[in-house]
Amino acid sequence: MNFDDAIKSHSNWKMKLGTYIRNPDRSLKAVEVARDDVCPLGCWIHGDGRSFATLPEYAVLKAAHDRFHKAAAEIVRKADAGETVSSDISLSATSPYAKTSMEVVQAIMAMKRKAA
Repeated sequence: MNFDDAIKSHSNWKMKLGTYIRNPDRSLKAVEVARDDVCPLGCWIHGDGRSFATLPEYAVLKAAHDRFHKAAAEIVRKADAGETVSSDISLSATSPYAKTSMEVVQAIMAMKRKAA
């Protein structure tokens, strides 16, 4: 996976969650969403991406990606519990989910610059 594909993969997952909270059909499981090693980006981070482990940005990415999945799992749990979870609150720029999402993208971009 190249860095641009990593960002795209992350963005696609964010859209998937946005769709889910509008219709929580139980197709997502909070326990699985909380895992940071299952999505394509997580598989790369825990697999081939380890070749960048000497970069400080790799550690930032790995930690932010883990926090991102935990925040996303919390949104899924709330939606599944029938709580009102609107995308403008849960996915807003100030939410833990949005903050960690931005950290993930920034870390990928920083790694891309270092690797160039």
